[in-house]
Formats: sequence, C-alpha cells, structure tokens
Amino acid sequence: MNIRFFNEGPHLLDSTIKALRRDRLYIPTAVDYPDHDRWLFEKVIPGIESGDKHSVVCVEYDGVGSSEPIAAIVYQQSQENPLDLEIKNVSVAPEVWGREIGRCALAQVIKYGPGEFSKDINSVVVDTKETNLAMMAFLKSCGFVVTDEAVNSRLGHNGVPDVLLRRPLDLNKHRF
Repeated sequence: MNIRFFNEGPHLLDSTIKALRRDRLYIPTAVDYPDHDRWLFEKVIPGIESGDKHSVVCVEYDGVGSSEPIAAIVYQQSQENPLDLEIKNVSVAPEVWGREIGRCALAQVIKYGPGEFSKDINSVVVDTKETNLAMMAFLKSCGFVVTDEAVNSRLGHNGVPDVLLRRPLDLNKHRF
C-alpha cells in the first residue's frame, strides 16, 4: 500500500471533498448526519477556501499514476473556545478500516493542526453521538476522554445527544 498524508491546500480541496463524501469511520452518515452533503458544500468548501477550516488528506497511489483519497479529517480553531482545536469530521474509506489510517491522520492533526491557527491552542476536541460506542472507543484509544462539557445543541442531529471528547496536546508528546 503506497499512501501519503497531506495537509490540505487549495489544490487538494477536490481530494478532501471526495474523501469526505465516502463513508465515515464508525458513523453511518445517512442515518446520523442526513444533511452531510449540504454541510460539505455550505461549510467545508467555503471554510477551507477562506482558511477557517483545514484538513489532512490521505491518498493511496496505485503505482501507475492513479490516486484515490481514502481518508480526510477536517478541523478548525474552535469558535466557542479559541484554546481548542476542534475536529469537525473524520472520514476513512471502509476498505482501509483497521489499517491505522484514521489513527495516523488523527496524529497528523494533533501534531501539526494547532500550529496552523494559534500557538495558544492546548487541546483537541471532537464530538460524536453518545450511542456511537465504536467511535468513542477509537477516540479513547487515541488519548481522548469524555468530558462533562455541554455540546452545543445544534450538533444533536436526529434527537441523539452528542458527547464531547477532549485530548490535551501535551499528552505524552502527541504519542498514541
């Protein structure tokens, strides 16, 4: 498997969107996030173009000049707390689940993402459905802990509450 991780740039926007339109890691997009495509086109694309949002994209190369985006993570400096880097989306193609692609992409975000916004950022936050035990287990294995902080009600899609998980940046020098 020949893969590379990229920190997005305007030239990688198409790869980012293509990866984000695929199945998401441990999240049934159509069920939990029915407005996912609208969010991509109304929030993600303009956010990346303006620099308010960033992404890490993982691309697989086939060795003969063709490539396919297989994972992407979108993140931004939190609007609620500027000391947080907020992960907005984690998407990993089902055919590479279990190969540590999501973990590696997340490690890139944790290591390099804060420096793209502010040297004062001291933690990474992400929300997920409280019923999504697989995603919570994945995030906990990456050093995130469930917080008792309230998640903005706009995130509670389909009546299923979201929980917020946090990971301090100094946790074992970004090790997983």
